[in-house]
Amino acid sequence: MDELIIGTRGDRLSIWQANHIKQLLKDHYPELNIRMKIIKTRGDQLSEYPLSNLDRRGLFTAELEQQLLNDQIQMAVHNALNIDISLAPGLILAGYPKRQSAEEAFVSYKWSDLEELPASPVIATSNILRRIQFHEKYPKTRFVGLQGHFNSRIFKLKNQKWDGLITEYVNIERTTVQKIHVVTFDVESFVPSIGQGAIGIEISSYNDKIRELLEPILDTETNTCVSLERKIYRDLYRLNDRLIIGANVRMEDKDMKMVVFVASPEGEHSLKKTEKGNPEEAEKMITDLVDSFKSEKVTDW
Repeated sequence: MDELIIGTRGDRLSIWQANHIKQLLKDHYPELNIRMKIIKTRGDQLSEYPLSNLDRRGLFTAELEQQLLNDQIQMAVHNALNIDISLAPGLILAGYPKRQSAEEAFVSYKWSDLEELPASPVIATSNILRRIQFHEKYPKTRFVGLQGHFNSRIFKLKNQKWDGLITEYVNIERTTVQKIHVVTFDVESFVPSIGQGAIGIEISSYNDKIRELLEPILDTETNTCVSLERKIYRDLYRLNDRLIIGANVRMEDKDMKMVVFVASPEGEHSLKKTEKGNPEEAEKMITDLVDSFKSEKVTDW
């Protein structure tokens, strides 16, 4: 192989992710010539538009996927949050390197602790899953929409009078933000989106050479857990495609633990359930969780 081209979006976090994959590959294949190609997606072009009003399918991935299919790039590196449940024909998820933090975080220039928040805080986020869960803890919260890349959101937070914003904690880990307060939520008290904290690598399903090349940098536990999160989402979506869904799967010693949160879009109804058991029974655990939600009539929400 003369050259390996990695496709990525152009914001700072996406480039960090692509560079991370590049370095992992370089550690195993120091002679490999690797180049990054920045590709603008529809989501980038509409970065200041309320994304909740858009069809999100392929919003941050379609342009990269087209270049994969045309063999203009050999792999596309994505934030796993943005990868559609169903991939385009001819493409596969090769897998994920070791996941970093899956937690959500409260970020503020004003307050170092959530107990310091005023009675009616102003919180910036356009993510419905985050809004619903934060509102349950702080029912007098007023939310403001927030779009754009992470660094532009932090800039807006600094220059507005908002009390804070909610974001992926991994964003803080991967960037340098000065003099800002960060409070993390554990994944059970504030359930994240599926795949949160993971980096997904998408390739052509026909490119066995690239698949073999990636094997040393992929993490078995992360692959298992994120794949199960995606299955949980898929199965619940089939029950009711209006549901707002968060899920996290992780290992606790030798046990596997799943926590799932579902809500109606308006936040009028919500439920959280957990399962813990033998990893070999993961499929049954998911079936039990989905059946349990079904028995609670989430299909009617």
